[in-house]
Amino acid sequence: DRFGLQVDSNGTTIELELQRILHQFPSACSAVRGRGMIWGLEFTEAEMAGQVCRQAFENGLMIETSGARDQVVKLLPPLTISYEDLLIGLAILKDSIQTVVGLQSNLPIFYAPAFSGVEPGLHLGSFASL
Repeated sequence: DRFGLQVDSNGTTIELELQRILHQFPSACSAVRGRGMIWGLEFTEAEMAGQVCRQAFENGLMIETSGARDQVVKLLPPLTISYEDLLIGLAILKDSIQTVVGLQSNLPIFYAPAFSGVEPGLHLGSFASL
């Protein structure tokens, strides 16, 4: 059915982008784990995961940490999130990591959402859409 295909597609999008982030920031990120639309990005230092969550919140995205040392940024989007909102949230996450790590990357990304129109309150901790 159409809904199931959308969920599968969004889950694959999350996985692929988190893998790209893992490879782009190997000194900061140590693992990606998940299935479907439930994912976690593990950081080498627990403090960094918390800093990424705070930076993301400043950028209008609510995410939270988990794990034994709060070293994992978890993504739990609702199954009904739109593809566009998903891409915006992932872009905010990546930007927040770049800010925390202090890198200005020239690596290409597979999407380029416009941040100027993003309203605050996108929630990727439970991925509640706008």
